Amino acid sequence: MAQVVDELLTVSEVAKILRVDDTTVRRWVKNDVLQAVKLPHLNKRQSYRIRRNTLNDVLEGNHQQHHNSNSHHKHQQEQELVTV
Repeated sequence: MAQVVDELLTVSEVAKILRVDDTTVRRWVKNDVLQAVKLPHLNKRQSYRIRRNTLNDVLEGNHQQHHNSNSHHKHQQEQELVTV
């Protein structure tokens, strides 16, 4: 079964689409407002890629729901570890 790979966007690409500064996108990623993939880096600045689907969720207003469901799932996993 073939798996569809989600398009990864750079911080600059996301900033341009949302009409904000690159720094704003980086801050959102660091504050867990926007989910991103962290790339290995040697420079001072961390490199990120944002999935197209994540950006689409933000643009459609589904981000908070998506973020809350991830938090709930993480909390549920922690509870399972405690009860085992």
